[in-house]
Amino acid sequence: MDTTIIINKIKSKDNKITITYERTRQDRDDTDKYVIESYDQAKPEFHKWMKLLRETVVEICELPSYFADKITITGVSYSWAMLIMGATITAQIKLEHSDAPLCITTPHKPTESYGGNPEDPNLLTATAETTLEGLIKAATAYINGDRLIPQTDLFRDGEVNKATGEEVSVT
Repeated sequence: MDTTIIINKIKSKDNKITITYERTRQDRDDTDKYVIESYDQAKPEFHKWMKLLRETVVEICELPSYFADKITITGVSYSWAMLIMGATITAQIKLEHSDAPLCITTPHKPTESYGGNPEDPNLLTATAETTLEGLIKAATAYINGDRLIPQTDLFRDGEVNKATGEEVSVT
C-alpha cells in the first residue's frame, strides 16, 4: 500500500520532538492523522535544518543579523493551501537581562503567491524553501524510525517496563 506523508507541524523543545502529520493512502480518498511525541534523539540532519531556520527568522522578522546566534527554533507549522507550501516559524531569543526568553512567531509566508503574482514581496526566499523542505525530509525520516539510535522494535532487549518494573526481552 502506497502512502504519502504530509507534515503539518514540527516542534523540538526540551529534548522532545513532536511531529503532527497526515498519511494519505492510494487505496482510499481520505487521510489518517497522527502525532508523534518522542524523546528519541533525531539524527544531526534534523537539528541542522532547524538551526538553519534562524536566518529565515531574522529575515522575516526584519531583525539585525547578529540576533541569529541568540535564536533557538522551537517549531514550524506548515500549510498546504492550493498545494502551495507555506510556513510559520516559532522561535525563542535569549535575552541578556531576563531569565526567560523572548518567544516569537513569524508571519505566515508561502513559497508561491496564492494569486499567481511571482513578484509578490511576501514570499519565502528560495533558501528558506530549501531549508523547510530539508526539515520535512528529516522529519519524515524520523517518523519512519530513522533516528540517532534507529527505532527497530517497540522494546529493546534489557529495557525496563516502567509499569511493571520487569526487564523486557524481545528474543
